[in-house]
Amino acid sequence: RQVAYTPSPTVRQFILSQAFINVIYSARGEGKTTSALMKTVYHAQQSPKALWPLRWALVRDTRRNIGITTARTILEWFPRPYSRFRGKEDEPESITLFLGQYPALIFDCFGVNSADDMSRFLSYAASVGIWIEEPAPAATDKEFLSSGISESALAVSITSCRGAPHPHILISMNPPAASHWTAQLFHLQGYEELGDLEAEMPREQREAREDLRHQSATFAIPPGENRA
Repeated sequence: RQVAYTPSPTVRQFILSQAFINVIYSARGEGKTTSALMKTVYHAQQSPKALWPLRWALVRDTRRNIGITTARTILEWFPRPYSRFRGKEDEPESITLFLGQYPALIFDCFGVNSADDMSRFLSYAASVGIWIEEPAPAATDKEFLSSGISESALAVSITSCRGAPHPHILISMNPPAASHWTAQLFHLQGYEELGDLEAEMPREQREAREDLRHQSATFAIPPGENRA
């Protein structure tokens, strides 16, 4: 089975970016989840097969929301037998993707809206990186309400990548409110509405956030760019 995927101009830049943290955001229907998925696939294709399967953490507020959203996108591109789910399909523990007959990617699924879930994530070590989906809370459809993800999950993600030779953190989401930590941390469009919230932070914290921004790249998909 061959799959043809042609990224839009913004998504192409996102997929090829070598930044440590890559943030992609857009309104619904612009393909941001597919974009993040294809970035992980492209990374696997560029990696020696001796390193397969590459292990990523897939993080959302709950594993239930992974099952009814992100996992469905994965199944669209990797239907069985090209994907294998461990655990319940609507609440997966992990998802393995096959390129050809070889397992190339493993997504270990984490919900982080409870102390127990966060504890499990704290002990995790990724071989490549972390994919955070929808950290900003939003009612995305009638089926569920996303509670969002706290900034501490990003801190855990960074430490979870410490053993990876070339770590990556992906964040895919709807446009956040100006007050949300993603807008403030990455200086996303509109964050200025609240003024400079960092002015009240200790100097060390301001410097750490600025250093993180220098290691990050953000991509806003313009409305209508996804012609699919």
